[in-house]
Amino acid sequence: MKAAFLLNFTKFTDWPEDELAPAAPMVLCVADAEVATALDSLVAGRSVNQHALALRRLKLDEPIRGCAVLYASKLDERRTLQLVAGLAGASVLTVGDAQDFAARGGMIGLFVDDGRMRFAINRNAVQRTRLKLSAQLLTLAKIVKDGA
Repeated sequence: MKAAFLLNFTKFTDWPEDELAPAAPMVLCVADAEVATALDSLVAGRSVNQHALALRRLKLDEPIRGCAVLYASKLDERRTLQLVAGLAGASVLTVGDAQDFAARGGMIGLFVDDGRMRFAINRNAVQRTRLKLSAQLLTLAKIVKDGA
């Protein structure tokens, strides 16, 4: 389910051309083995907005370069704040499932509500980058602010 959400987020996000050139591959960086395995079959041979999708498995202690999307799971508050600070100003869509991920400065936080997967968007975090999220995506999300 998380893999499907990640793939859909790419369809409703625009990156600046100097960060993701036309026809350049869109790299989804994933720091969660289970989600990466699920994404393997979803991204194979697919493209979004003329960008071929590529999956990169990573560990959060290695440099995060060339990622259009970064998904990290099960981060505690300290690791979430470190991740957000390390990517400050970068045009990387940050997605996580840690409690209050979006309120701690991540862009999109996944959570379960009444047995259904939902997501929260921190518009402040998105505005600190040059990413643009579609109005369609924003209407489906719970909107949160830094620290809320």
